[in-house]
Amino acid sequence: MDASKFILGILSCKILQSISYFLFSILWLSSAFAQMGPPIGPPNLLTTETLLSESNVTDGVRQQTMASTGLPLYKSDQFFLLSTLNYQNIKLHNPAFALVTETQFQALNLSINGTIEQESGNGWTFATTLGSASDAIFANSDVFTYNLNIQRKNKLSEKTSLLYGFFYSNNSAVLPGLPIPTLTYEISNKESGDLFRIGFPIIIRQNNILPQTQWGLFAIGPVIWDLFLKNSSVTDLSITLGIQKRPDTFLLSQPISGSPLNQLMVEHIATYALVEWQGLKPLSIGLKFAYNFHNHFRLRETATTRDDFDLNRRFSDYAFLGLNIKILAPVKSP
Repeated sequence: MDASKFILGILSCKILQSISYFLFSILWLSSAFAQMGPPIGPPNLLTTETLLSESNVTDGVRQQTMASTGLPLYKSDQFFLLSTLNYQNIKLHNPAFALVTETQFQALNLSINGTIEQESGNGWTFATTLGSASDAIFANSDVFTYNLNIQRKNKLSEKTSLLYGFFYSNNSAVLPGLPIPTLTYEISNKESGDLFRIGFPIIIRQNNILPQTQWGLFAIGPVIWDLFLKNSSVTDLSITLGIQKRPDTFLLSQPISGSPLNQLMVEHIATYALVEWQGLKPLSIGLKFAYNFHNHFRLRETATTRDDFDLNRRFSDYAFLGLNIKILAPVKSP
């Protein structure tokens, strides 16, 4: 009897390990940042992008891995609900604030996004994210991350709308810890693919300049922006060229003694080229090359952007090559 229990115990452990490995693999085979440009169009059901920097970096990012898996929860003509689980892992080499030569920061977040649209075109958009982003995720309450974004859309005419609401996050790159009112004026033409939004704090511009060529700009103030040009051909091959700035933000599990600094930002500007092939729809396979420059480690208070409490350090440029796999969700954007 004891031998049987022992064997069953071993088998149970193996089964749990297999299930855990399968779930982790599903999470690993994905990426929140694989979709370049503004978040417009149908969401990706599953994406993957692993970014490996060059191995001889002596001060900066040694390795960067990003992953996510998305699942549409509900969809009707007027209502759409999507959940997304995101994972990010960055290994820093010789950071200015640590005594060790290599420090690992991770982020794990669950996002729920929804849209309620009325027949008149008016409606609500809401999003909330809960998780942790730190050198020790879920270590204590100080490293929990959360945000809430609510917007109301009022149609002014067939092609113009006014969007207003608020955004709050305790770990964003823009005014973390402070509620931010949002106000945006939108001009859109679904037939031509032309879209223009301008307001506080966001600007989006997207236009099909030729039948298979599109350019776009997505910006949240001077901190986050992405300017890209995308060309798609009848052979299901698309090429995207762009330049972007996007900081990664984390909370320190152990703030620096005697200092109010407890948020780490890894800032960079990147030029990138992304080649995607969608010959096996809904599967999309891509290859991305990027070169990161103007890189900074930045420590700051989470509730302010005052420079007198900032600690900045420049680190070396680096490049990476990423494999991008996406399964496109068979739904349309509301």
